[in-house]
Amino acid sequence: MYRLCWIPTGWNTPEMYRGVPHAANFKTLEDLKRVMRNCIYNGERIEDKNGNKIDIDLIEICVSL
Repeated sequence: MYRLCWIPTGWNTPEMYRGVPHAANFKTLEDLKRVMRNCIYNGERIEDKNGNKIDIDLIEICVSL
């Protein structure tokens, strides 16, 4: 299991959720990459089930504008 982790800070994030860590679970890294190919990179990071950071360049995977 892998987690995509981020901290919402945007103007459209309700005040009570700003700065609170969020995570989405994925069974495989390929599932996570497939989703991120349709997203814009915004400082997210990937962790394994033990909370260890996985070194993957999400900037290269995500959509470029």
